[in-house]
Amino acid sequence: MFLEQKPLTVRNTCSYLCNNLDILEHDEEHTTTFTFVHLSIVEVEHLSMQHSHSIIASWMSEGVPDNTVNITQAKWCSSSEDKIVLVLTSNIGFQIFDRTGSKELMTHHFVGESTEADATFCKGISYNQKKIYIGTSEGGVIVVEQLSEILDLKNPLQTSAITDLCCGGEGHMVAADEAGLMVVWTPEHHEYIAFGRKGVPCLSVKIYKDLLIGGFASGHLKIYSISKSTFLIDIAAHAQSVMTMDVTVPENLLLSASEDGTVAVWQLPKETDSKVLISNVFSCGVSDKQLCGGHFYEKGTKFAVTAYDWNEIIPFKKISQAELE
Repeated sequence: MFLEQKPLTVRNTCSYLCNNLDILEHDEEHTTTFTFVHLSIVEVEHLSMQHSHSIIASWMSEGVPDNTVNITQAKWCSSSEDKIVLVLTSNIGFQIFDRTGSKELMTHHFVGESTEADATFCKGISYNQKKIYIGTSEGGVIVVEQLSEILDLKNPLQTSAITDLCCGGEGHMVAADEAGLMVVWTPEHHEYIAFGRKGVPCLSVKIYKDLLIGGFASGHLKIYSISKSTFLIDIAAHAQSVMTMDVTVPENLLLSASEDGTVAVWQLPKETDSKVLISNVFSCGVSDKQLCGGHFYEKGTKFAVTAYDWNEIIPFKKISQAELE
């Protein structure tokens, strides 16, 4: 059972973007940092036991007016130097900042110009084995190494815009797209396995052990076995689009949040090599809100959500039955 806590008021409202919340925890500093996108800026909110403060990370590029940049996602990643960096994607490329979001480390702009009918943008961020992966509107993935080397990868099964990326164990990476496909591939070996079918956009994707989990614009959660390449479960989880998901391994929980204003927590199986059973352990509505971001923190004992055009981060805390009574 989770209980809604006092909201954290922030300086800006949250843009209507899927997966629009990321959380970074600093165990040594005893701080939790939240980040989300507001139009052409990213708000970074630092919260500690003593106080909170925020900074604004904006697109840094000479000759590029702020009003022409639309940031599509912000996420912390581990770089090849074992440093935590903040990655921003946008309609003109991507930028990488230091952990605080105050120092620009790398900028990559698309070459040439695109029309509105054929707009180019980046969306979807993940990392694994000290490499950062960034999705593109052409269905490709940009790989960043050493914060300087850039490699463009393209799997032949995806031609629609990437909506989300997720890296798992054994070198797996999954790319979800606007057509509704989820393609699991190992970039080093160029092996591709497609899951799902074209039709409804897949807006959020996660890998949990051997399970591939997709959140769709239909409000459904669809779960597949990666090793067996088989479909397992279809859950009518929400009435409208699943805007974001998150997984916490210590608690074996899945979080899903929707633009219909509902947030749900699902119990995942500890083992995925036998019959897979998933149960709903918590669900509630956040009044008059279109949720667009959600993330676990503190080892799955807490999670937070963001909502479109709302200047609060709404936290939830896990409580026992005895605490309820």
